[in-house]
Amino acid sequence: MRVVKLWDERSNFPLIPELVALAHSFKDKVGIVNARYGKRMVSSAVPLNMKEISKDLFVEIVDYDIPNNTMLYIGKIEPHEIVALDWIVMRAREDVNFMIHLVKEISISIDPFEEAKEVLGSIKSEGLFYED
Repeated sequence: MRVVKLWDERSNFPLIPELVALAHSFKDKVGIVNARYGKRMVSSAVPLNMKEISKDLFVEIVDYDIPNNTMLYIGKIEPHEIVALDWIVMRAREDVNFMIHLVKEISISIDPFEEAKEVLGSIKSEGLFYED
């Protein structure tokens, strides 16, 4: 995946402190926290132990171009490829405003588009949970 940094600054999304508190409530789980921010998505950038997530880790995902597998972002840390999967899910499901994406391990490699097809195919309109 190609990742392009548009600007090197921290996100000003006002709910980042709440997202950090929410992440910390998951204690020893590993994952990423995401939230819709207008047409962008705010993300904790990389899979980490949820209690290690801090406001400094958040980036704004401006766009993800599926055919070219290119992500545009604003922030200090380059987002992990799993963030592209979360972007696709948030774009496809406008009723989803935030997402906690838990993973089994910190170092994972995925094909965002193939994973998104699987996730979106399993999410029912009344449910918001997907289990791997």
